[in-house]
Amino acid sequence: MIGGTCIKLSIVRRFPAGELHGMHNPGLETAHYLVFEFHAPGRSDGTKIGHLISDRSTYDFLEAKSGELEIGVSGHPGIDIDGASPIEIVPSGRLRWTSGDAHFRVPNSPDAPARKLTMSLWPMPLSPGAQLQLLINGWVVFDGPVPSEPLAISLNRFVREKHLTIELKTTPITRYPRDPRDLGVALKQLRLGKSD
Repeated sequence: MIGGTCIKLSIVRRFPAGELHGMHNPGLETAHYLVFEFHAPGRSDGTKIGHLISDRSTYDFLEAKSGELEIGVSGHPGIDIDGASPIEIVPSGRLRWTSGDAHFRVPNSPDAPARKLTMSLWPMPLSPGAQLQLLINGWVVFDGPVPSEPLAISLNRFVREKHLTIELKTTPITRYPRDPRDLGVALKQLRLGKSD
């Protein structure tokens, strides 16, 4: 009880994110929320919803008409990553190694879609002749030698998609002594933007 108000944490529930944010199609199936109940003497009971997560970057990006969202070397909720190592902090910034086949799945809002993907890599020694194939929702958007310069890819073809799955396939993989991982590329940036 605080100041005559009884505050009770009732449950942690999963809600469709669009239900809570009033978004037509946020692309996020579920989100974690805390449900608080406030009971004050002489007042009607009320239920307030509070977020369990404090990083709303993905949600804010979905609702915004402009801006950027880093999906490669960030840990924002709402981004599903498979086939990539944890983020490493290096003197010049953040780095995330992919495996030979990595996927980044992120929601996309048809009302305010992502329009550009920017990718840049750290200049790390890779296996001779290393090739990179970059796919978005199954469409090949880049296929060639691992780029040394940043790539900017238009996402205009995907503006009506509810999700974007960015896949990075690297052949052959790279192995370093005393590192058991099968390495693809060293991401410096994998960023979605709202403008072309």
